[in-house]
Amino acid sequence: MEKKFSRQDSSKQTEQFSYRVNVNDILSEELGEDFRRYRERFEAAAAFAVEPEYPIHIDFETIFGCNLRCIMCTHAHKDRYPQRQRLMDINLFKGVIEEGVQYGLSSIGLDQEGEPLLVGNLLDYIAYEKQKGILDIMINTNATLLDREKTEALLHSGLTRIHFSLDAITEATYDKIRIGSNFSRVMENILYFCKRKQELGKVLPITRVSFVKMKENEHEMDDFTAFWTERVDAIAIQEYNRAFPDAGELNPAPGEKRIKNPDFRCTQPWFRVVVLTDGRVLPCCLLGYSLQMAMGNAGEESVYQLWNAKKMKALRRMHREGEYFRNKICKQCALNFL
Repeated sequence: MEKKFSRQDSSKQTEQFSYRVNVNDILSEELGEDFRRYRERFEAAAAFAVEPEYPIHIDFETIFGCNLRCIMCTHAHKDRYPQRQRLMDINLFKGVIEEGVQYGLSSIGLDQEGEPLLVGNLLDYIAYEKQKGILDIMINTNATLLDREKTEALLHSGLTRIHFSLDAITEATYDKIRIGSNFSRVMENILYFCKRKQELGKVLPITRVSFVKMKENEHEMDDFTAFWTERVDAIAIQEYNRAFPDAGELNPAPGEKRIKNPDFRCTQPWFRVVVLTDGRVLPCCLLGYSLQMAMGNAGEESVYQLWNAKKMKALRRMHREGEYFRNKICKQCALNFL
């Protein structure tokens, strides 16, 4: 039974979006009334109005690994980042999905802390989700491996959203940020994907490019937006968030001074969890922080049990009441800065 509350969310948005289309309206048209109901539940939970009996969204770390070492990412800090098994057991994944659909699990991400196109059986994950009735299936990719074959497969897979991490509009800036990549190839891959989607007359997946704002790239933000506005469905401009609690203000944008937000309340524990390759279940997607707050292991307990455990409920209540500072990890989180 979902519990209802009256208070509204007052937390700071860390992303600014520019839409060529109304993404949720399009997904509602394509996926029907079930999608509309799912989004209503999602928005109510994110506003602390309803406490779901199960996560509405789960981010799966299908792979712990990436072929790049972007300067703002945890993978650039391997010397201090706890290692774990590289690939998720697909049977663990299937078990969580089978349980989740009984309780209204509607949305899945397949890219937490890893590059999903490195997963050889990624299409099997997507196919299983579609078979079980998951409505919203998304991946975030650096697009380095998005060749013609993968483009064709993903366009016919049932994926609903694909997000491309790019962060620059010139090769010189891109090379400073996305270490180990190839700007020309990535641009070609993304543009071909969008072109091929149009040729096939497909509405889905929704395409989005992302730009994490830092001193290295802030001067390109307007040009980035102008270039992509007519080429993708959405653009996300994201604030840089520290990879670890003690990482300091690495690469803040010029002239920016980050201060604590006294009204901060995190919505993540109200609608999502993260499941790592080794089965650990975390209450939010900032792994440099939430790795210290594991709720348990999905290979040993059900996600339903972990979601409804006392410590997870206490975490939700703490944020609903604006008392994030009572948790030493949440208190340090990069999201609670203005």
